[in-house]
Amino acid sequence: MGGFFRPTELEEAGKMSKMQEDCYRMHDDQNLCMARIGGEQLQPRRRAGRSFVPTPKPALPIDPRVINIGEFSVNIHNQEAGTNLVFVNVVAAVNWNLVAATFYALTIKVNGPKGTHNGNALVVEAITGHKKLIYWND
Repeated sequence: MGGFFRPTELEEAGKMSKMQEDCYRMHDDQNLCMARIGGEQLQPRRRAGRSFVPTPKPALPIDPRVINIGEFSVNIHNQEAGTNLVFVNVVAAVNWNLVAATFYALTIKVNGPKGTHNGNALVVEAITGHKKLIYWND
């Protein structure tokens, strides 16, 4: 399966996750998102006047910047959801750079009422250092 799929095509097929919906809703007009469906990565096509979407690159879970992003994710999620999760470590991470920001997709090990489990986060960090938690799922 190749090519760039529009959100409506994915929604009609019932294959779009909440994270993908949010990503497309925020960036569809700029053609900035990639999606994973059924374990297969969808590569966007280059369209006239649009830039190429960079491929996410693995990031080291022990990198201090990645750990900082992971701790930030847990803290913001706790504030927004009223939870009391405790950051343990980053299990896996990828990042990709766009014009003025870096996106981080992380799997984070946390302790909480469910015991120790993994949460998934998508964070954007602007070149100014401002961070925003876009997505959290645990």
